[in-house]
Amino acid sequence: MFSIENNSVNAQPVGSTAQGGKSAFTDGSDFTMFLRMLTTQMQNQNPLNPVESSDFAVQLATFSGVEQQIQTNQLLGRLTDQMMFSDLANWLNKEVATDAPVRYSGAPLTLQAPAIAEATSRDLVISSIDGQELARVPASTGQGNIVIDLAHDLATPLPHGPYLFTVEDFRGNDSISTTRAVHYSPVMEVRNNNGQIVLVLEGGAQVTSTQIAGIR
Repeated sequence: MFSIENNSVNAQPVGSTAQGGKSAFTDGSDFTMFLRMLTTQMQNQNPLNPVESSDFAVQLATFSGVEQQIQTNQLLGRLTDQMMFSDLANWLNKEVATDAPVRYSGAPLTLQAPAIAEATSRDLVISSIDGQELARVPASTGQGNIVIDLAHDLATPLPHGPYLFTVEDFRGNDSISTTRAVHYSPVMEVRNNNGQIVLVLEGGAQVTSTQIAGIR
């Protein structure tokens, strides 16, 4: 809005922000709005002390610069989104190593855990996703993979479903290390949650990209 005070015209500066921090000029229709504001300014100026034509030119140039900057920012935003989703697509059809819960669906599971040099024995502990221990079986202390079939390798078979796997190492009868076992799982979906990449694995487990120990 323009108002006359002390024979001068007061106007909101071109490109200033409206309430809520949103720019006053955000799309192509704003040029028409600017011309209307400029016309109103000319109609309400003091005829004895008119605004210099150079001042109008400065206002027009300022508006044009602000509008171009907005369009540039919008273009950069779209390019950034396209690049981000292109990166997200690269995760699909990959298998990632994570210690997230693993869904048992009848096939043997292959797990990995680092070897502890001083360990004389180790157990593979199977737990529910809320941490309740369900079973444990002896496992090799070497670097090789741990293969487990929950339907045949346990005294009491476990049904299909998600489980947590932990390796506990012993020296004699003393527990010296407890480590979550890692399992490779296919990536079924990739999400961008406020700039953070979230991977949805087979079985429904969700992990962030920072929780990934390997990819293949």
